Amino acid sequence: GISHETIIHYEHASIGDESLIKEIGSQILPQVDSLGLNEQELATLYVALGGNFQVNGFTLKALLETIPDPQLVSDALVFTFRTIKPG
Repeated sequence: GISHETIIHYEHASIGDESLIKEIGSQILPQVDSLGLNEQELATLYVALGGNFQVNGFTLKALLETIPDPQLVSDALVFTFRTIKPG
């Protein structure tokens, strides 16, 4: 296995298969120390993990705007990290 001292980075890519994204979110991401993704990849991961774009006016369009609202990005990141690494 990989030493617990080894820091693992995962660079997410644009993936069209939501079930694969969900599997990555539940099986791989809890094992990594660092995550790289853009707003579009964050949006697809957010949805695959059960995020709801209808909450508090949070929309996919708003997240994917040329200059996305930092609060929306932050909310999606918080949800994502709490989902993949609860507690």
